[in-house]
Amino acid sequence: MSLSGRSHPDELYREIAARLRAAGIQAAPPRTIAYGFQFQVGTSEWSALLRVYQKKSGAVTIDYSQVRNSQAEALLKAAIAGTRVAPPDTLEPSGTPGHLTALPLLIGSDESGKGDYFGPLVVAAVCLDQEGAARLRAAGVTDSKALSDQENRSLASVVRKAAVSASVIALLPEEYNTRYDATARAGGTLNDLLASIHAEAIQAVAAESGCTTALVDQFAGERVLRDLLTTRCPGLRVVQRPRAEQETAVAAASVLARARFLQEMDLLGEPYHLHLLKGASAGVTRQAAQLVGRYGPGVLRSVAKVHFRTTKSVCRDY
Repeated sequence: MSLSGRSHPDELYREIAARLRAAGIQAAPPRTIAYGFQFQVGTSEWSALLRVYQKKSGAVTIDYSQVRNSQAEALLKAAIAGTRVAPPDTLEPSGTPGHLTALPLLIGSDESGKGDYFGPLVVAAVCLDQEGAARLRAAGVTDSKALSDQENRSLASVVRKAAVSASVIALLPEEYNTRYDATARAGGTLNDLLASIHAEAIQAVAAESGCTTALVDQFAGERVLRDLLTTRCPGLRVVQRPRAEQETAVAAASVLARARFLQEMDLLGEPYHLHLLKGASAGVTRQAAQLVGRYGPGVLRSVAKVHFRTTKSVCRDY
């Protein structure tokens, strides 16, 4: 299957990237170089730089000199030629098994507000290439829990600029309570609701970026989220593990989610002339009681997650 005769670099890149994805190889967005373009390619086991040159005649030359793994080079050549290739996991490993840092593209997903009585539940998904991940590490992006509120707010714009694609979904209290009630009636739990929102965010980013691997901090049985994404994003590999925020893509998602959570908290408190408190402390309970005393129990569905025990402690008949 020849690649010659394609005059536009974008068209040429899309054709090559499609052939690579069909062989289980990710392709990062291209960058222009003299007489062609280059882009990162790889799997969870290896990563390499591929350079593509095109002459005025339309003839295409692919430079594999930056591919250090001989089996990876053979796989790339076969995939681009459109011939049958061996599965990627037959390649000799060039790193720790399951290590994701080598991937040219990686989606990370994380949430904020799950343990906060007031405010929304926010889930963010971010796709990064290797260059974007390096820029964010240099900028100080790490797990949002290790950053101050101001740092999360300021770094959110840095994350958006570096991301290949990003999606943020915020369930404000009224919508959150409605969806939680519906999930509970169907026999589900908070983790089922959380999995569905992660799936929505990841699906949006995967569709836009073409990334085929997503990493999520493990919050429930792996089957819950994987089953949802198997239907929505066929071919997407979903990795769930504790402390996933150590990976830059997940840390970036945590920053976006926290920044949006803080923004919505400010807006939710404005009509009541309050700075709503974070968490689920005794101070939060006192603030909830004050709100109920002024506006009645119904106010909680507009500002809080009413299935928390806090609701019963301030509204005995709720």
